[in-house]
Amino acid sequence: MTETYAYKKFWIAVGLVWLWLAVCPGWPAAAQPANPLGDLNVKRREVAARMEAATVWVVGHNGYLSSTGSGFVVAPGVVLTNAHVVSGLGKKAEFFVVNQQLPVTSAKVTAVDMDPRSDDSALGGRDFALLEFKMPKGVILPVLSFNLDARKMDWVGAWGFPAVVVQFNKSIIEMEKGNDIEDFVAPPVVFTDGSVNTLVEAELGKVIIHSANISSGNSGGPLVNFAGEVIGINTWRFSQEKDLTVLNFALSAEDILEFLTEKGIEPNLAEGQVFIPSGTKTASLSNNKSGSKADRATGRLRVLESFSVEVPQGWGVLEEDDDSIVLMTDDLQTFLGVMVTLSDGEKAEFWAEQYSLDFGGSRPIETDGVYVFQVIEDFDDVTIVAVTDISDEKHTVLYINGNIDAPGLDDILESLQNQ
Repeated sequence: MTETYAYKKFWIAVGLVWLWLAVCPGWPAAAQPANPLGDLNVKRREVAARMEAATVWVVGHNGYLSSTGSGFVVAPGVVLTNAHVVSGLGKKAEFFVVNQQLPVTSAKVTAVDMDPRSDDSALGGRDFALLEFKMPKGVILPVLSFNLDARKMDWVGAWGFPAVVVQFNKSIIEMEKGNDIEDFVAPPVVFTDGSVNTLVEAELGKVIIHSANISSGNSGGPLVNFAGEVIGINTWRFSQEKDLTVLNFALSAEDILEFLTEKGIEPNLAEGQVFIPSGTKTASLSNNKSGSKADRATGRLRVLESFSVEVPQGWGVLEEDDDSIVLMTDDLQTFLGVMVTLSDGEKAEFWAEQYSLDFGGSRPIETDGVYVFQVIEDFDDVTIVAVTDISDEKHTVLYINGNIDAPGLDDILESLQNQ
């Protein structure tokens, strides 16, 4: 081990001591330490299942022309899409929404807001539409939440039905022939990912430029963060063959929320967030429900049963309950977890040895009552695990996986130390 890495390990141990100074011994006990890597996979699959159910294919036709795009559920029986997806077919056009959980269902366009100035020379103009439909019996589609916190380098995912994938769908071919589409078969929703390249405060609104690949047909689909929370609506793509420039554009969650509230729809917000419509001084929207933990949250401060922790920019909450929390960087490369569990009369030294055996880690090293060991994973990420006593009945476990110099990690430890 190099002197530089040993110094880093000592620094981490000091940080862990600070962390446990902030931990209250009154925490309830957890039965077993979490498996953070397993939790991450479970979380990703949960998000994927929710997105597949909440993202719909929007299909319109007037007997001889058809158009398709994407949309997503923003309230029970209500889908948001782009205005240009439902425009251009005339007054006699019929629209349908469908995905692999929702059978083809007739939908009515109830609101359209498209700024005529919104073009390549005037970014950010409104391009929104709402479709309402009657939910078929036995079908439940999740309503997506919105997150107002989008930053450069944040990981993003785009969900939708790009034409390059769905163009060979047999139902579309039959519809264009004028045949009945009662047996309409929906294609699978397509997922791509990337990161936020930049955010542009344009004259007509806020625009997110990102690297998650989209194409014709993705219009109206959601752009989401790692938790599946909507940060924007994919609207158009710019490409230039000469220098291979490709830019993907999404209108921001802020502008979407303005539109939804104007239309009388109260959207779901990410926990702890509040949205105040422009020109409104008293009314506000938030996700806070009476008696929930969100009532005790302010901005990015997470308040659990026995402690609070500041979540810095670039970090999110993977999971939490009354006695544990797992934080993760938005790029999914580093996580930090802290929890309390029963000691069964054994001291921290004993449990550090047991955890080290379970993790396949190094021999624990004790520093001021904190037992620290390291795990080198197959993918070369270093996991640092530490155990300390907080009472005769309980001990605390903390683990850091990924980059121990991740921006914001010091802020998390400091927020706990200062309590």
